[in-house]
Order: sequence, then C-alpha cells, then structure tokens
Amino acid sequence: MNIQKLIRDIKNFKIQGSSSIALESIKFLKKVKDDKKFSKYIEILKKVRPTEPMLRNLLTYVKLTKDFTFAEEYITKSYEKISKIGARKIIKNKTYLTHCHSKTVMNIFKEARNKKNFKVFFTESRPNYQGRLTAKDLSKIGVDATMIVDSAVSVIIKNIDSVFVGCDAITAEGNLINKIGTRQIAMISNLHNTPFYSASHLLKFEPKTIMGFFEEIEYRKEDEVWDKAPRGIKIFNPIFDETQKKYVTSYITEKGIISPENIINYVYGWVINETI
Repeated sequence: MNIQKLIRDIKNFKIQGSSSIALESIKFLKKVKDDKKFSKYIEILKKVRPTEPMLRNLLTYVKLTKDFTFAEEYITKSYEKISKIGARKIIKNKTYLTHCHSKTVMNIFKEARNKKNFKVFFTESRPNYQGRLTAKDLSKIGVDATMIVDSAVSVIIKNIDSVFVGCDAITAEGNLINKIGTRQIAMISNLHNTPFYSASHLLKFEPKTIMGFFEEIEYRKEDEVWDKAPRGIKIFNPIFDETQKKYVTSYITEKGIISPENIINYVYGWVINETI
C-alpha cells in the first residue's frame, strides 16, 4: 500500500474508526525506511482526519520514539480494559441505546453478552449508515437489537436505561466530539435522567484545546446526503458535533470511569507536554 491509497481508503471510509485508522497508519509507517519520507508521511497523515486526535497523538509518539510496539499494543490493551470496565455497567435484562458505529462500544457489549442478556436500540446513523455496521456486530454476538431512524430517539428514550456512544475527541473542558447527532441524543437523555456514557481511549484527548484552540469539525461532500439534489439547494454536511460536558455522565476509559471535569487529570503526560 502506498500513501495515496492509504489516504483514499481513510477518506472513503474503507478504513474507518479512529483505532483502525491509527493501526493501519502505524503498520504503513513501519515499512518506511527513509527518514525524510517517514517525517513527511507523518505530517500528511496527521491531516487526513482533522477531528481524530488519537491518530495524531500516536503519530507524535512514534515520531519521537520510533516505538511502534507501544502504538500497536496500546490500542489492543486499552480495548481490553475499556471492554471489561464498561461491561460492568451493563445490567441483566436492561435496555441500551447506541449511536453510529463504535468498535469500543461493540467490545463492551460483546464482553457483557458473555454473561448477560440485554437489549440494544441503535440508530441508522445517516448519511453513511454506520448503524448497519453496528447491526452486523450485534447480530454476531446474539444481542436482542433494534434499529431506529436517527430522529426516533426521543420516541424510544423512555425505554432506555443507559446510552453508550463512542468518541472521536475529548476537549480540555471535558466536552465530547462524536458523530453528528450525538449532542441531540445526550440532551434528550438528560431530559429523561438517562445516564449517558462515552467509551473512549484517553489518547482521544485533543491537547491543542488546552491552549484555547477549538477542535476542528470535519465537513464532507453534499452528495453523501443527497446525490443530484435540485438545483440551487445547498446541503450542510458536518459529520461530528460537540456535546457539552454537562450532558456526559462519564467517560469509560482504560484508566477507569472518569467524570468529564476530571478527564484532563488522567491524560498521558507526554500528550500534554508536546503541546505546551
């Protein structure tokens, strides 16, 4: 695989999910022997997904240390820890809601399914229908699962015991950046006193927000929403939104369950040091 193909696969969602993107990028860089190309490719890859700091944080670490082993093992080991911690929040015969497709959340459900029966509602997650990936995962592990359209969350929330979503970025304030529609679900959950959890690797913390910068939100092409729309019709297609910390009950991380207010205290020191 060359750098152009890797970038295309990431942008076209052939490789999707922050951890998968990070792993594939690390695997690619391991094969690059030329130091100049190595540094150049790192800077290129840092810009591929502007709203996914986990990739940038791991690339920064690899550039500083050339320690590929840590980068690969971090993802695997943190998944295992998050899955076990998150599974303890799944209660037998209760009902849960998830949005988009999060491998981290799917791992929690898989871990919990080994010992418990429970139900899951999940959104179709337009415009790219990542909910269909969630459907396949839930089907494989035998969970009683029901897909809903994104706008039906307010209808079924009264039946939901807790919400579990993934995470693309965490800001210094403790806010959550995730798939578009997450903020609405969090606000509706708050109105109904429904716990709202975000399962996240701590490397999804965005260090530049410490210095006052805002997390960049990625926008995609109009035709993802409506191919051949009527002439003159504009389409606004952000793929992430920001959920304020007051709507997030806790982050489920490899270091435990952490409140949004305290998340910055658990971030790896080298992530912050490279920013300030």
